[in-house]
Amino acid sequence: MFGRNDERIVYSDATVAEAPRSPGGAVLGAALPEIGLLRSGIRNHKGRLFLILTGTAVLGVALLVAISWLNGKDAKGGQAGAAKFATALVRNQPSLAADGAAGYVAGARAYFGPVSSAKIIAGHERGVNSRNTADERTYYVVEMLIQSKRGPAALELDFDDGAIGSQHISSVQELKPSDTPAISATQRKQLEAAFAARGGKAAEEVTLSSAAPTTKVPNVPVVPKAASDQLNKATKQLSCVQKAHGDVTKIQACTQP
Repeated sequence: MFGRNDERIVYSDATVAEAPRSPGGAVLGAALPEIGLLRSGIRNHKGRLFLILTGTAVLGVALLVAISWLNGKDAKGGQAGAAKFATALVRNQPSLAADGAAGYVAGARAYFGPVSSAKIIAGHERGVNSRNTADERTYYVVEMLIQSKRGPAALELDFDDGAIGSQHISSVQELKPSDTPAISATQRKQLEAAFAARGGKAAEEVTLSSAAPTTKVPNVPVVPKAASDQLNKATKQLSCVQKAHGDVTKIQACTQP
């Protein structure tokens, strides 16, 4: 009235804090409702993801610590078992070796001859992952360099009996010079020369598991001298009778003393 226009203000039902949904978001939410739930979960539980990641990290660290502890126990046991084996090998006293290794001491000395020195040169964990079985494990391995009558040789000692920190040697075999770790160039040349002189073939576990079999000489009974003389006399008489060809006179002559 009186030249003023009536003004009508229309308020929207939506509040300022409410933003209109984009067409793309509405379509995506309708097609994949899980995404909407995930967004809602992250907004409502911001700390849950952090807790999950933290727990996973703590579990990983604990697992690494446990593996490190187990490997340390295996290394300590393997080194101790190898040291006992070396002492027994040099002193030729199989009883000084750890349980189960006495046969390898005798077998190694039977193959290589007397051993003047035995030194641990390396040690490490070895993993086993068989394709055809569910056998997945690790065990400790020691490499040893010995000086013997047949020249230097490298041995591999396996501690694969399933026990933690075991000193029990499960197998012993010779290493090729090319597979021998932690030796100098001079030592490798000496090792190669001795290896070639022994035939160029590494001794397997079967060869080193016990002393080489000895050849048994059959027991031949000793015949007394008197019995031997009688046997010779009877043999001569039999030959004489055969040559007589039925001649009685000759046969009688054969039986005369």
